[in-house]
Amino acid sequence: AAVDERVRHLMDTWNIVAFWGDPSHAKDDDSTSFWDNTIDGWHQDYGSRMRIWATEQGAQRHSILWDMASPKRTEQFTHAAERFEADMTTSGKLAEAGDLDGRTVTHDNHPALRAHLKNAKRYPNRYGVSVWKGHRESVRKIDLAVCAIGARMLRRVVLNSAASKKKSGKRAGKAW
Repeated sequence: AAVDERVRHLMDTWNIVAFWGDPSHAKDDDSTSFWDNTIDGWHQDYGSRMRIWATEQGAQRHSILWDMASPKRTEQFTHAAERFEADMTTSGKLAEAGDLDGRTVTHDNHPALRAHLKNAKRYPNRYGVSVWKGHRESVRKIDLAVCAIGARMLRRVVLNSAASKKKSGKRAGKAW
């Protein structure tokens, strides 16, 4: 309920044009997917505002639901993880806030984000190098690292979409 309330507050406060959420595979006590109803509610209430949809075609068409488990998504996320690492590093080490040195992204050194970024381990797969927490039951969380990678990935999709709209003369807006 707290997550739903916060997302709805942000949607009502800001002009959000793209928002993707991975539902996880956690189940409720009745064996239904834990996040499906919440994410479907966001789709029903805010989908018409989304310029970039998570799944644009087919029977699974959805403005927000972006399941990382599919091979297509794994490939897309892996490339985003590689780009994020390149954007966040200087001389092969995690850069500190305020240390730009030509990087294209910084963070505010929030302790939880910093911990999750440090916990994220390089994970080679068939598409390149992604991230993971070391093993399935690890207590070392990486959720915020995954969110940061996903946010940068979606930002790039929006900016590239806005660039194509600029060529056609339509207004583009600003991506944070």
